[in-house]
Amino acid sequence: MTSTLLKITLQPHSPFMTPLASDTIFGQLCWTIRHSMGEDKLKDLLTGYTEGQPFVVLSDALPLGYIPRPNVPLSKLGYNLEDPTKRKETKSKTWLAFDSNLLTLPLSQWHQYTRSLKDITPLENTELCLQQWQTIVTQPHNSLNRLTNQTGRDGGFSPFSRQATYYHPNALYNIYIVLNEELMDRTVLLNLLQQLGAFGYGKEASSGAGKFSVTDISPVTYNTHQQSNAYLTLGNLAPQGHEWDTKNSFYNTTIRFGRHGAEAVYMGNPFKNPTILSTAGAIFTPKEFNNRLFIGQGLNGLSKIITHTVQQGYTPVLPVYLDKKDN
Repeated sequence: MTSTLLKITLQPHSPFMTPLASDTIFGQLCWTIRHSMGEDKLKDLLTGYTEGQPFVVLSDALPLGYIPRPNVPLSKLGYNLEDPTKRKETKSKTWLAFDSNLLTLPLSQWHQYTRSLKDITPLENTELCLQQWQTIVTQPHNSLNRLTNQTGRDGGFSPFSRQATYYHPNALYNIYIVLNEELMDRTVLLNLLQQLGAFGYGKEASSGAGKFSVTDISPVTYNTHQQSNAYLTLGNLAPQGHEWDTKNSFYNTTIRFGRHGAEAVYMGNPFKNPTILSTAGAIFTPKEFNNRLFIGQGLNGLSKIITHTVQQGYTPVLPVYLDKKDN
């Protein structure tokens, strides 16, 4: 299987009610393929998906030119934590400026590349920081019975709230993609993602939320450390199926309460079984290191109404060198 690591540039054009997470983007991409290319084509592309042969693996949407700081103890990134006045500032630096030489350095030297949200600008020569061009707000809603034009059941008040993310017009993101170009051409993938952005992503897409444009699909090049021994993840991951050095693996977890989209919402039970995944920024150290573009596994057994449903449990990874002598 010939796979390539690519990246695209994504620009939001409306508020988002659903975070741009790797496995959710993959699910919506599959619906886009089904609607534009047919269900048979989607089934062909998903052949072997749960056996380590994905046709595409997507990352989270990451600020342009940045990757997540590894979820390791801060001392492993070279920070001196003896000064308590600097600990809060240090912990806020959750992003890494990603250039072609970053991966040649051991993790213990990465502290000099870390940035906090307020240090990141959407475009060069601007004074707008990420806190100014990405704002998360809570929006109150109330259920409405369309038959009676009353709120809630029996006219009762039934409020709920949702979080919406608003972006500055100059906000740009990267999504890293591992693509099997024997199964799908990169220009076809770009067109599919453009369709997804035009129709809208996530909740309330039919009301105008989740609109974005996609440009600039290109290969990712970087230099690596000669003794790379671990992987930095760029999206959610199901780490089963590999032999890990658990003493030198570090991660945070999230629980995904998935549900079907599009017309599958009306098939009786749109909800999927919950899954537990590690989040972007995890460090996984294998017992035997090999250069890989992605790790993880494809998940199935999630749905009672569409039994062949799969979920992305893979993630693109970058090779890193973790000093194990402190363990």
